[in-house]
Amino acid sequence: KDVLEKAEAGLITIIGDDEGLLTNALKLLYDGALRKSLGANAKQLLSELFSVQAAANSILAAMKRGD
Repeated sequence: KDVLEKAEAGLITIIGDDEGLLTNALKLLYDGALRKSLGANAKQLLSELFSVQAAANSILAAMKRGD
């Protein structure tokens, strides 16, 4: 949750919060700029934190530190 919010890469809905899910879905449906912004931020976040290159960089950094 904190990662998504900090990166402005998505809308958070708590499990079971049907009204919140509907609200977030409608925001995305009717706000094209928000959809585009969240999508671009999510793509950037995935690239920075979860790509093969990011994983390799993390492993190399840990090896250099002796972790």
